[in-house]
Formats: sequence, structure tokens, C-alpha cells
Amino acid sequence: MSTTFVWHTVEHWVREAPSHPAVVTACSSTTYADLARTSAALSARLVEHSAGAGDRIAFFLPNGSGFVAAFLSIMRIGGVAVPLNVNYQQEELKYYVRSSGARLIITDSARLSKLNAMLGQLEERPRIVLIEEAAGTPAQSLPAVPVSPDQPAIHQYSTGSTGQPKPVIRTQGQLMAEVRHYGAAVRIVPSDRILTVVPMFHSHGFGNCLLAALMNGTTMVILESFNPREVLSVLESERITIYPGVPFMFKMLNETMLKSAPDLSSLRLCFSAGGALDPAVSHAFHKRFGQHIRQLYGTTETGSITINLGDDIETSLESVGVAMPGIKLTVAGESGETLPAGEVGEIGISSPAMTRGYEGLADVTKASFRNGYFFPGDVGRIDEQGRVFVTGRKTFFINVGGSKVDPAEVERIIGAHPKVSEVVVLGVKTPYGGEIVKAVVVPREQCEVAEILEACHGKLAEYKLPKIVEFRAEIPRSPLGKVLRKYLVDSLN
Repeated sequence: MSTTFVWHTVEHWVREAPSHPAVVTACSSTTYADLARTSAALSARLVEHSAGAGDRIAFFLPNGSGFVAAFLSIMRIGGVAVPLNVNYQQEELKYYVRSSGARLIITDSARLSKLNAMLGQLEERPRIVLIEEAAGTPAQSLPAVPVSPDQPAIHQYSTGSTGQPKPVIRTQGQLMAEVRHYGAAVRIVPSDRILTVVPMFHSHGFGNCLLAALMNGTTMVILESFNPREVLSVLESERITIYPGVPFMFKMLNETMLKSAPDLSSLRLCFSAGGALDPAVSHAFHKRFGQHIRQLYGTTETGSITINLGDDIETSLESVGVAMPGIKLTVAGESGETLPAGEVGEIGISSPAMTRGYEGLADVTKASFRNGYFFPGDVGRIDEQGRVFVTGRKTFFINVGGSKVDPAEVERIIGAHPKVSEVVVLGVKTPYGGEIVKAVVVPREQCEVAEILEACHGKLAEYKLPKIVEFRAEIPRSPLGKVLRKYLVDSLN
């Protein structure tokens, strides 16, 4: 693709294939020409509110054609898109709107009351643009604002599952670099149909669905939320070719009762991101639906990094694949030294698509961005073939009396118990300093603490044994399925 920036690339597809479907939902089909007209009308409304190049504009919309149009309208005027999670409550909304410095918020009438209640608590109230009103506005021929590679394009936040969310701003050039890396690896063509059910406000849905589709003239088939039966039905009826998901989605699909197996023969690629995929889930999915689940690895700061597209998938299920074209990886030891192939250390990423730091967080930036590499805190190894294996999180290690406990090791032991459906292991701070091991268990059936501890004895060192076992009906998760560990930690007093 010779075009350089986001809106210019969409314009290319509007000219080349105006009648090609860009977005398909349960109630509508929107062509690239339709999308251009809708985004033009919406960008005109933004300009009426004096929005322009460099202004931060939030949008509070669910997965759908409105989300796509809102993003493109901001790109047309050279603004900075700030996508907000529609599940945010008032305090969360207040934090993200205030910290992002958004001047305007695009939303729909269904979410207006929640926004108004939050905006009443702000000193400086952003203006609201209703997407329904813009839809009825005649499109104006506003010329797209010229942009440069270094111009900020999107303002997102890294995961807040273990601490305060960190603002991540990426430029037009960085987004287009991600498009090139991902496109070269996955080889997306206009005839592809991407099922988009992961939230588009998140980097996974944004990069691997929205950007991947729009920058390649492809069709997105969008579902507002995840329903296993609906997903399986749409995979078949819409002849989906690419399905990006997350681990819990594939687990749910495996467990869905069906009268007959769906025809998924059109599916050429389904992959999981956002967390480690249990090989048992992958085996079960392949056995039931005849499709392998590939693993993709990425971060909000970098976009997609690796994907496992190897022919030897049966023997490399636990690998997240090799680096996409244009991306360099390293594994660093405790002192920052580069480790040889096969040794476990902290994974570092160097990519033209990655942000150069966190806005307003100089110390955190210095700790995470070193020598041209971004270190997200993931621990793993790279084998002789360049395949990456992510084995844990550096910050998740539990410090028990100076000894480090890898939660994943304890989770594997407890998770093998037949009465355990799911388990999350984490550290709990004690009044005397240090931590103890806590296991939060979702049981399949009635289960006692003694049974969990019995499963661990003889398989784990004494310091690794859980000192607290808590049973819950479910594990709290983000909309992308990531475990929200901050809701599982209770300090001992």
C-alpha cells in the first residue's frame, strides 16, 4: 500500500471499491462509500464544535458501524482518537475523560444519560456529539487535514489489571507500521471477512480487526457482544475467513451445546490473543470444529508482535509464534544482558509501530523503554527457530520470604484437579512485609480447601503452597477476558 496514513488509506479503498462491504452488523451493511459519507457528516459536526488537528476526541460507543465512523471522522480532521470502554462506570469514565484531555465525546442516545451524569462532576465539561444527529446531517466535502508520520493518532491505556492505567499515544506513522507488520504476516486481502466480536476500544480489536480490515479493503462482520451460539452461527452464515478471539471465548465455544456442528470450512485463520491459551482448549476446538487456534502476542504499546502460523502447530501450540516482519525481539537477564536462545528472561520488543513512552510518566517510561526496546514485563524465551514462548509475568512473581514463586506453576498443579474449573494464583501482602500465596478457585462441583491443598503437597515446595484458598463463582475479567487481579487481592491486617 503506497498510501501513508489512516484516512488516506481508507480513501484509496473508497475510490477502488466503493460498493464493497466495509461493515456488516445484524441489522445493516455499510459499504466503503457509505462509511466515507457517514464519517464526512460526523467530521463536519466535529468541526462545528471547533475541533481540529491535534485535538483529543473521545468516543463512547459499542462495537458497530458507529464506532468505525467515529474513529474515521477523527482521522479525517487530524484529531487524536480516544476510544472508551462502554462498560466504564462514572468514576472510571471521569478518570479517563479527565486524564486524556478530551474536548469532545462522540456517543449515542443509549449512553447519553450515563455520560451526562459523569460530566456534571467535571470542572471542564467536554461537549457531546450524538452520532444519530450526525447521521442525519448532509455530508460536506471537507478536505482531509494533512498529517505527518509523527502526528498523534490514538490515545489508549495499557491494562489496569494490576495497577494504574498508563496512557499510550501512538502516531499515524506507528499505526501504519502496525498495519504493514500484521498484513505481511497474515496476508489479508479484500475478500477476507473478519469476525469482530472482541472490543474495538481495546488494542486487540482495534489493531487486529478495525485497522486490519479498513487498511486492506476488507469486510468486518461486527457483533456488539460475545454470545457463543451467535458467534458459531455467524462464523457459518457469514462465511468468516478470519476470527480473532481471546482464550475464554474459545473455551466457551468448546462448551456450547449444539444440535449439529457448524460448517466452518471458510475459516482460514482463527487466533487467540490477550493471554495464554491453554493447549487443552486448542486441542478440544480442533477436535470439535476442525480448526487450529493460533496464538498472537501483542501489547497496547506496540500493537501485534508475533503470531504462530507454523506448519508444525501440533508441536508448538504453546508458542506465540515468530516476530512479524520488521519487528526485533530480545530476551534480557536480571542485569539487562542479552540471553542466548532457549534461556528464560524478560522479553523486549523493538518495533516501528511502538509508542516511545507513557505520557506524563517519565519514571515508568524510563523503566520500561530501554536501549531502543520496550519491556512489557513478560517473561519467556526464544528458541533456535525464533519461536517465542511467553511463560509468565515478571511483576506477577510472588515474593515469599525472598524466594520467588511463579503463579503459573501453582495454577498448573491446582488446575489439574478434576473439581477445579478455573484458578488464579497471586500474592497477598502480609503485615510483616513480603507476601503469601493465595489461590482463587472456581470449582466444577463442591470442593473443600483440604482437597486443593492435598493436590499441591508433594508437587510444590512448602513456600509455594497456598496459605489462602478462596472459592468464587467466577473470576473477574475485563471485556477482553483478562483477569482483573486487583479485585482478587485482599491484604492481611
